[in-house]
Amino acid sequence: MSLIPFGRQLKRLGRLRHVGVVLSRHGFGWLIVSLHLDRVIPFRKRFFRGSMRAEEGTAQTTAARVAHVLEELGPTFVKLGQVLASRADLLPPAFVEEFRKLQDRVQPFPTSEARKAVEAELGGPVSRFFDAFDAEPFAAGSIAQAYNARTKDGRQVVVKVRRPGVRDLLENDIAILGRLAELAERYVPEYRVLRPVLLVDEFAQTVRRETDFIAEASNTQRFAEAFTDTPHIRVPRVLWNLTTAGVLTVDRLEGIPIYNAQAMAAAGVDRKRVAAHLADCFMRQYFELGIFHADPHGGNLVVQAPEELGIFDFGQTGRMSEALRAKLGTAILAAVQRDFDMVMDVIDDLGALPDVVDAEQLKTDLAAIVDKYAGITLKRVNL
Repeated sequence: MSLIPFGRQLKRLGRLRHVGVVLSRHGFGWLIVSLHLDRVIPFRKRFFRGSMRAEEGTAQTTAARVAHVLEELGPTFVKLGQVLASRADLLPPAFVEEFRKLQDRVQPFPTSEARKAVEAELGGPVSRFFDAFDAEPFAAGSIAQAYNARTKDGRQVVVKVRRPGVRDLLENDIAILGRLAELAERYVPEYRVLRPVLLVDEFAQTVRRETDFIAEASNTQRFAEAFTDTPHIRVPRVLWNLTTAGVLTVDRLEGIPIYNAQAMAAAGVDRKRVAAHLADCFMRQYFELGIFHADPHGGNLVVQAPEELGIFDFGQTGRMSEALRAKLGTAILAAVQRDFDMVMDVIDDLGALPDVVDAEQLKTDLAAIVDKYAGITLKRVNL
């Protein structure tokens, strides 16, 4: 007997049917059949006939159609696409490019709802805590959206507000994604190499942490303290009296987005120095702090002339144990010294080797990579 309440099962079944209908509408009815889910999709023959015609005749690329599916299915699936956009190791370039566009395609929820959420979380009207609170968000994501505001003591801040109802939606969608991943591994052999169940598990951990702003605030404070005495690295301070699990308030970091090379040049930014600070910042995270910013896209990094670097939005962080840091350091030194047996031992210790691997061929490939890039300038390295 299932331990999941009957009402929740019905809700998930309805959501699963909606997922199937959207997939079919965008030309992926064959996937529903492959996953043996066609029995739960209403009017399936009509949808499948339409989906096959759409797939044959559409001018859109497969990657673009998948991105539209994710967008139509809402916050959880948009977030999944955004996470996958950073996985160029798993996905072809066309998919990475389309999924990156999802960053700009999240619809904001009304500011009236955001203000109600702030008031419920902080325990009073917005005017009690802020002298100014913008009428529109400057950024909207699948989990939350952010507003510029000014506190009663005149501090310029950013207020991040969680989407109403997003936690329940995430849990239902994560359960559905988990089921789809299991079916994909069972019935679609070519998908097994992507390890979909593991991907969904990692995604679930990531988004659950992102919905808890106390965790993000704690991470932000830890980074701020770690870099407080580091010249040229700025991290916002948390206003704990205006922060809860659903609202996060931090100092606003002004600056030029790091991807805007033209604006940086006009402002007199020393980009070489900024690049050095950026590399040092992340090497310290990996090998000293044991915690690192796991979503360092251009929107989360700002620059001020001549060489100050600001880093914010610590909703996604990764952790590395002391043992893992030591192993990675050993692997780097071994690669530099061309001790590929040692590199292989470290990779094996990390559990990163498949069950069946040609060890000698892998060592040959590692040597080829080192030989190709050793001693050349960074401008010649194709990252």
